[in-house]
Amino acid sequence: MTDHVIIKSYKNGISIQLSDQLPFSDILEECYNTFNSSAKFFDGASVALAIEGRELSQTEELMLLRSIQSACNIKIVCIAGKNAETEEILSRSLKQLDFERLDMDSGVERAQFVKGSLKKGDFYEAEESVIVIGDVDTNATIVSKKNVIVLGTLLGEVYAGTDGNRHFVAALDFCPKKLRIGDAADYKRPAFSRWGKRVSVGPLCAYQIGTHIETKELKFTEELQETLFG
Repeated sequence: MTDHVIIKSYKNGISIQLSDQLPFSDILEECYNTFNSSAKFFDGASVALAIEGRELSQTEELMLLRSIQSACNIKIVCIAGKNAETEEILSRSLKQLDFERLDMDSGVERAQFVKGSLKKGDFYEAEESVIVIGDVDTNATIVSKKNVIVLGTLLGEVYAGTDGNRHFVAALDFCPKKLRIGDAADYKRPAFSRWGKRVSVGPLCAYQIGTHIETKELKFTEELQETLFG
């Protein structure tokens, strides 16, 4: 542990204090080294993570998450807030995410990040969960043995849960051309408007129930974000 990256432990998770005096690339490296040196302590742990001391963009938060999870076997179920009531925020975050995760043992602790949108003709396949920081165009395809999360608009084809376990597909604007989760493939894409313009569906999560695909509205962008950062 260095003065630039300090880890604090709480009952419901951990907090990391990041220096604002170093370039973010150096913070990433020091964060990796800090968690790697404590790998035995965090082995197999499922925690909420609070970030303090430095303002990060959404992209920087995801890069930090990837750095931590590549350094040790830790399962970060969410990135929580950054204020004085850290313990309370961590507790509330974990409780709500238990619901948002649909009671499935299918976390994204080994996720592969795709920075940027997948364009026409792009094909991305992964053994682990996939998180796309961007959009997935109509003629792009993602294949994952686990989960797929799109932090943007999902219009292309997604084949998730190919390992036979219960997994999900989520997007901030959910309108895939084709969707298969495990053995279920009965999802029907919403109709476009009569003027040929697509109507935004909004945040949805799709998951398999038996041989069918069910969807539920995701309220992360409003309710959960208020819980974490309010």
